[in-house]
Amino acid sequence: MKLFWRRIFRRLQTTIKFEKQLNSVLLYDDLEDIVYQNESNQMTLEQLEKYINSSDFIQKKEYYIKTKYKNTNECKVVKQFEKLQNRQDIRFYYQTLKSSTLKEYLDFKENPETLQLNQHSITEMSERIEKLKAFENSDEYKNYTTLHNSLIIREFEELKRRVNNPNFIRANIFWANPHRWETTTEYRLEKQYNELVGLKQKKKKSKTAHFFTNYEKVQLSFDESFNWVNLDDSIWSAGFHSDNPELVGNYSYVNEWQGNNAGQNVKVENGILSLVTRHQAVETLAWDVQKAFKKQMFDYTSDVIQNSTVFSQKYGIF
Repeated sequence: MKLFWRRIFRRLQTTIKFEKQLNSVLLYDDLEDIVYQNESNQMTLEQLEKYINSSDFIQKKEYYIKTKYKNTNECKVVKQFEKLQNRQDIRFYYQTLKSSTLKEYLDFKENPETLQLNQHSITEMSERIEKLKAFENSDEYKNYTTLHNSLIIREFEELKRRVNNPNFIRANIFWANPHRWETTTEYRLEKQYNELVGLKQKKKKSKTAHFFTNYEKVQLSFDESFNWVNLDDSIWSAGFHSDNPELVGNYSYVNEWQGNNAGQNVKVENGILSLVTRHQAVETLAWDVQKAFKKQMFDYTSDVIQNSTVFSQKYGIF
């Protein structure tokens, strides 16, 4: 008896532990009436993204998808039940349990007067007694006495009760389904998230397409491939632009670190223009808003170039 209940208790403990892992799995008939804590039609894209990327969601998804049915408690219970159900001695036991001969024998054993011997002839009484003796010595009765109230029958009855429990049936259907992930709340939330992301990308793509549609209408007004080496051979000039050619163009500002170097720091290689900054002392003009131009020493040199004599445009796409 202790062994039987120990086995049952161990199985129940395993079931409790296993069922805790189900968490929000959909296993009930009235699924539409169940409210899940992590499911809401009001969840924003940001909320969904946070949940979809959470460790809790990732672990659940991996658990639902990767768990093999053969490793589940439901599968083990069903297999054990089917194993016992198909045992020849157990099938024979339940067949005997329903027989009228067993009932007659047990009644006679408990109370011999149930045969009502005084109401039958000696021949009839003899035949009935011989029949009961033969049953008592039969393999059928031996099998019955061996299994009746045994641990194996108690286990079988307990398994039979469990596999016919509606909650167990639904759980077993869930885990036996290779596409069980698609039946979970988490899957629906992930699908909702992907749909919202897709809608957002579609809108973004639409805006981008609209931008390029407008861009196609724009006419090119200036293009530079920088296929020159010397600044003098280009359309560019060193320094700042001024409408008065007599004004100084090559200067810096007093608050800057570099002195502009009259184009000496301009470099072009393989169609790439570079304005090089060097750690090099130089004295050049600097503009002070209060004192106007003055000579100033700088620890670095660099450059400024412009092509205002060739191209000038206020609006457009650059």
